[in-house]
Amino acid sequence: MIETALHNLLIADASITAIMGSRVYVGSLPQSVSYPNICIIEISPNPMFGTRCGFPHYQLSCRAESYDAAYALADAVVNVLQGYRGTQSGYGIEHIEYITRNGIYDEKARKWHVPVEVKVKFKKDEV
Repeated sequence: MIETALHNLLIADASITAIMGSRVYVGSLPQSVSYPNICIIEISPNPMFGTRCGFPHYQLSCRAESYDAAYALADAVVNVLQGYRGTQSGYGIEHIEYITRNGIYDEKARKWHVPVEVKVKFKKDEV
């Protein structure tokens, strides 16, 4: 899963781990979760059928207790991923493109949520 590559890119970066340790999750958050954290969710698979390529869109949900902390985390995510090219977790990532972000306050959880949307163009390495 390309999500694993995104996860590994984020937890390998010192600016991310300085803010939140290794609390990067794929698909959903655990029931008892500490903040700040990131959850990676595929929002548009966009596969190139019959090939080992794709260009899906992902949401990286940056959550924190304060507005400033949530936006600092989102900024760090954008700085790590925007324009990335390289190999990670068996995927040849040709390009990661930052699309947008916006912040919302989750009244129920009493946390700030800044979803960052990116598009990933990749090829799965032959195994």
